[in-house]
Amino acid sequence: MIKIVISGYYGFDNAGDEAMLRAIVESFRRHSDQARIIVLTANPSKTEQYNDVIGVDRMNFWQVRKAIAEADLVISGGGSLFQDVTSARSIYYYLSIIALAKLYRKKIMIYAQGIGPVQRKLARFLTSFLLNRVSLITVRDEKSAQELYKLKVRKDLIHVTADPVLAFPPQDKEKGRELLLKEGIPLGEDRPLIGVSVREWQQFGGYKKALAECCRELVRKINALIVFFPMHLPADVETSNQIQEMIGEGAYVLKNEYGAKEMIALIGCCTMLIGVRLHALIFAVLMGVPVIGLSYDPKVDRFLSSLNLNSVGHIGELNSKELLNAIEYTYNNREELKRELLAKVEELRKAAEKNVELAWQLVGSDGN
Repeated sequence: MIKIVISGYYGFDNAGDEAMLRAIVESFRRHSDQARIIVLTANPSKTEQYNDVIGVDRMNFWQVRKAIAEADLVISGGGSLFQDVTSARSIYYYLSIIALAKLYRKKIMIYAQGIGPVQRKLARFLTSFLLNRVSLITVRDEKSAQELYKLKVRKDLIHVTADPVLAFPPQDKEKGRELLLKEGIPLGEDRPLIGVSVREWQQFGGYKKALAECCRELVRKINALIVFFPMHLPADVETSNQIQEMIGEGAYVLKNEYGAKEMIALIGCCTMLIGVRLHALIFAVLMGVPVIGLSYDPKVDRFLSSLNLNSVGHIGELNSKELLNAIEYTYNNREELKRELLAKVEELRKAAEKNVELAWQLVGSDGN
């Protein structure tokens, strides 16, 4: 039995990060039943319940030390762990896990991460120093590889793959419809369902008004249902409620908490999705739902670029007229865009599976 320790932003009720963990765990188990998986998490009992793994309190040094000391492989990721924009401190936590694993001479894999921006001198130095000493690095996009090159990380360590969540198979839309009806959303064949995923970001709150204006137009012009999909509880619920109140009739916010596969099925019911959250966009693309991305972080632009798409713009500079034009174009061309997305997703799914193949090679097993 091979012992694998996974470190990331787990146990914080962020649907995107929890989906990445689920995707990583399932990828390992599709390849082999010989993995004993231990996850460093803020909520060990919940992580165990949802993923059938062993949860370890990520802030309990002695438990973390013991797990790493007994591991055959230590994985850092997925997500955007090595950046100092959303937090100036979290990068040092994730680097400390790598340092501890290195102290115990463990094989270390950076798993399908989005890298950067890393702006502070100390963070840049430590990231370069420690990542040059890991066994293998996979990143989810070409721009992340370029960030590593700028940090002078060895090129022979780096492989460009794709976000782990893209390895998920499509989910059953009928299950999504059942959940939407239970939420009290009045679905109808003649009513387009427009999904929206938002978040708070620094001082940029003005985009909410522009988004609300566009959604009101959609309700008026095409009798649309506007459904908000909170990805990080409870913060996204509050932001979604604010915009829902601005829109008024025809707008709804999901009330319940859902697992990754349920959320993919829910978003799969949308005619299109307008998203700030990266993994809301990824969930939509997995189901062939056309997307409109609103950027707050380079990772959003990088993912859209992998689909040959551009964001409408940064949320700090969002223009309601430009957004409405993008929405109308996407709605009017939705069938063609869906076909293009599904073809591209197959490429990305194969790239996502490469992560676990490389991991098994690292521990000297092909998974059989």
